Amino acid sequence: MADYKSTRSMNDSQDDVGQTQSFASAQKEKKEQQHESSKKATKVIAKGAAMYAGGPEAGAAVDMAAKTKAGDKILNKGADVIDKNPALAKAAKKLDDSGITDKADQALSLAGGMNGGAGAAASQGGQAANAANGANAANQANAAQNASKAGGASTELGGGSSGTGGGSSFLDNAKDMFNPFKGRDDDNKPDDQQQGDDSVLSGKIKVPAIVKVALISMAPIIIIVLLIAMIISIIGGVFADFTEALGISQFLGLPAGSYSEVKTTEAEQRYYQRIKEVQEEYEKENKSVNVMYLVSVYHVANYHKHSIDYDYMTKGRIEEIADAMLKKETNDGETYYYYSEEYFRDNLTNKIFKNYFPLTSKSKREKYTNEVFEYIEKYYQMIEYNNLSTCSSSTACQYKIKGFYIYGRGNVAKNIDISNLKVRLMQSGVGNNHNYGGTFGQPLAGEELVDFEKYILGVAYAEIGAGSPDEAIKAQMVAARSYILARPTVMGGWRTLNQENGTWVLQTANSTQDQVYCNPDMGCSSNNGQWGMIHSGLAYNTGYSKQPLPAQSKMRSLAQETAGEVLVNSQGYIISSGYVQTEQNKMIALANKGYNYKQILFEIYNQGNRNYGASGVEKMTCNNSSDSCGITGDFVAWKQYQGPWTNVPMGNSGKNIRQIGCLVTSISIQIARSGVPTNIQGEFNPGSFVEYLNTHGGFAGGGNLLWAGVTKAAPSFKFVNRMSVSGYSRDQKLNTLANLINQGYYVVAEVKGNTGQHWVAVLSIDNGRIIMADPGSKSTDMWAQYNWANTSTFSYFKVA
Repeated sequence: MADYKSTRSMNDSQDDVGQTQSFASAQKEKKEQQHESSKKATKVIAKGAAMYAGGPEAGAAVDMAAKTKAGDKILNKGADVIDKNPALAKAAKKLDDSGITDKADQALSLAGGMNGGAGAAASQGGQAANAANGANAANQANAAQNASKAGGASTELGGGSSGTGGGSSFLDNAKDMFNPFKGRDDDNKPDDQQQGDDSVLSGKIKVPAIVKVALISMAPIIIIVLLIAMIISIIGGVFADFTEALGISQFLGLPAGSYSEVKTTEAEQRYYQRIKEVQEEYEKENKSVNVMYLVSVYHVANYHKHSIDYDYMTKGRIEEIADAMLKKETNDGETYYYYSEEYFRDNLTNKIFKNYFPLTSKSKREKYTNEVFEYIEKYYQMIEYNNLSTCSSSTACQYKIKGFYIYGRGNVAKNIDISNLKVRLMQSGVGNNHNYGGTFGQPLAGEELVDFEKYILGVAYAEIGAGSPDEAIKAQMVAARSYILARPTVMGGWRTLNQENGTWVLQTANSTQDQVYCNPDMGCSSNNGQWGMIHSGLAYNTGYSKQPLPAQSKMRSLAQETAGEVLVNSQGYIISSGYVQTEQNKMIALANKGYNYKQILFEIYNQGNRNYGASGVEKMTCNNSSDSCGITGDFVAWKQYQGPWTNVPMGNSGKNIRQIGCLVTSISIQIARSGVPTNIQGEFNPGSFVEYLNTHGGFAGGGNLLWAGVTKAAPSFKFVNRMSVSGYSRDQKLNTLANLINQGYYVVAEVKGNTGQHWVAVLSIDNGRIIMADPGSKSTDMWAQYNWANTSTFSYFKVA
């Protein structure tokens, strides 16, 4: 199986051995996987047909109707048609395995999402869902019949009269696709004379003629070539809207996901070359220009006015857009330029777009400005670029536990208050006549104590896997957290939850005898097959093996969303929420039906053998609140050029903090963020920090910092390493930084490379944006202020 599935006993009152998969079971699983692939293909076909006819509202109706029982039944009928054709079924499975089917569905959603018609989509989707739920039995029967004939393109799922607007025929709804002026403004007319939808993307799907004919006729049997052509054309039709973003990414070697090969015209090439020249010239002046915004402004302007083409965007006009991004600031005679979104938005609305569209109203220009930012957001979604968040350097929660509910024993009072919990991974032993390859009660060799919330992320990664639906993953995380907190009370013996020298430590076997943890940053492996103990890293790769979880994986964000959440009964006792693969399959199935993670948990743990009386999900106090994702606290505003410390000398260098104090100021910020005690008397700030270093050997000649001096000032704030990232790609640098933050390190980054020297304090990463506290400017976006290529070094510390 793709992921390491847990096979603990049903009631978790004793150790148990998992069941090996029989041949019949394997064949059944293979058949089910095939059917799911066919079902996904059916939905994409129906969604594409609906959006072709009725636009994004009809596509939204398909998504909503598919979550109902009747809608799911219709999709199953369509999948049955595909399954009966071996060649077609094989193609559907291959497309699904390669991820193309998911990309097609994603592309359709992106097209609809750009239209801004959320209310209409919800309304139309609600009507379609009602129809699919049986409001009109005749229509429902007809829908099922159509689905069985054409792979799921039914009246309800395709939008029908309710989904496409007042009973219009399929062809009538398609006619707008052939109107070249639909959705565009005529700048020679005032706003009240404009026609059509003026969004950048209308949500209609542009597909080849052969596919249009097939969609209209809805042939009884969809041949293999048509299926492939349809899915590829859906992807291509939507991705065509991101030509400029893909083109500049390819031209400059920026991230483009799996869509890096884009054909460009000579006019485009000249345009991209002008952008490159502007970027390079601005870098020489220490100005960092985000080229994605340059092409986004062009795309929006071109969409709404054909005469604004590539040749129109001269080098001078590109510079005007670049200047509109960068706010100027002067301190002590030195000038800084930094990106400000508020400043950029104002300039786009009142200068750039006012010049491009002199006859439009301010409200319409503000809409165009919003489209600039929406375009970039949708592009990054499409290429799945660094969808990560590292809102705090580490996540720690305080668990105030009343007790546990244990099946067969009821409520067991504990009344304990736990903070900064760690997990010790232990060996397994012999249970139920099965040798797990270790000795009970002995620590797993080579493993360090694991932060509890990181442990939960690693369990979910191993148990249910990153490919599962978001809500299923979140349900797994809450169940795993609740289960393992109760495990020492359930089992006793060497499974303990005790304080060791002031630190709370939970001991648990790292195998299916308890839970499987896969180190998200190192990966994991076993040399004993599926039932062996799991080790961090890939050295034990003769059996089970799993690669590290990518830094941009959404699982990391989901772990932070659910940090500290436990399943409780009506008395507030944490439920020992045991689970086996049966429950994990239910989590996935319910998530696919539209359940959220809390609904999933209540569904599973209130019936059958799991009737545990789950009544709520309680969130403990954690340090990963939304406030910690941004820049909070006075210390993040510390500047080397501002404050009572600016003239404090730096060692015997003859210079002061204002002149060369960026590194010590950045480290001061991180020490203050960590909250560790210091040996400094009185108020801690960059000035008192440097004064301490001056008297305790903290500097070498020339004012160069000695890293050991930092720990003298703050004994619990340990210098770990200095890592050179010169020569790394943008993605490599970002992923490396994300890994450091996710491991609990406090990072300072050198951001000017061979163009100078300047250090900043890294606070977090938000959807690919590095949030910093900069001692030298008011900017908070590291790579909007400083060219990513010049980021040369990460130095990092950890609280002991």
